Amino acid sequence: MFRDIWIIEKMGGRCLFHRSYGSLKLDPDLLSSFLTGLNAFSEAELGDTGIESIEMGNMKWVYINWEGKVLVVAAADKHDDTTALNHQLNVICTLFLGQFDIDKDENYFRNWGGNVTAFDQFSPKLNELIQSWEAVSQVTNIAKFMNLLEVYQQIFHAFAKVLPAIKPEGRAQLAKRMNAIKDNLPLIFQNISYGKTGWNVLSVLITAGQCTEDMLREGLQNILKSFINEMKAIFKQELFFEIAKKLVYPKLLADWIRIRELEIDSFLVEIFLS
Repeated sequence: MFRDIWIIEKMGGRCLFHRSYGSLKLDPDLLSSFLTGLNAFSEAELGDTGIESIEMGNMKWVYINWEGKVLVVAAADKHDDTTALNHQLNVICTLFLGQFDIDKDENYFRNWGGNVTAFDQFSPKLNELIQSWEAVSQVTNIAKFMNLLEVYQQIFHAFAKVLPAIKPEGRAQLAKRMNAIKDNLPLIFQNISYGKTGWNVLSVLITAGQCTEDMLREGLQNILKSFINEMKAIFKQELFFEIAKKLVYPKLLADWIRIRELEIDSFLVEIFLS
């Protein structure tokens, strides 16, 4: 799990928010400058888009770079799963930006008065998230939890490419039916959403502490099965299979080892080939 989390205003390198969950005491402002500088070096000197994750000493450092304006950096145990950490850090970033409307104002930091204490209001929400994820890790493998979410999200992302081809009234009806599905799911799925780009199921991480692996599996299966049935009805069986063959099957085949390890291969074969 996370030891330390920094949220940094990238241009000035100012530490907006820092929380420590480990025993090692670090100077947040000093580390903010170092972490920002390290990322800037990667971008400028190595012709890279920036750091995604690195290992230093006995820790793993994971970066999220939001639109070149905000860096969210976390230090975690060296052996923690990078994919799981990345998903969790993305959730933290999204919630932080949303709480202070940073994602809605492109000139936020130009007009910001520089008072970092205002961001302390994020602490209760972050603490709730961390406690939720720690609770999940007690009852299931957190990496397995994340992998399940990622496989399903990749499928929904693939289908998102054909949603614009549906007539407006059809898209509206599809959205209505998908949101009706959500309303009938357990409360742990209250933060997932269906919009113009389809399903976003990764936000179930916000309430992950209340979720068991069985609950997650059943909920994701119900969502995907309902979505597939609607897509078959809209595009008709033959065209649906052509769409799936072009957009979805390559992703499934490339990820088949993980899919089999997660024991969802039989379910996916059944819903796509029946």
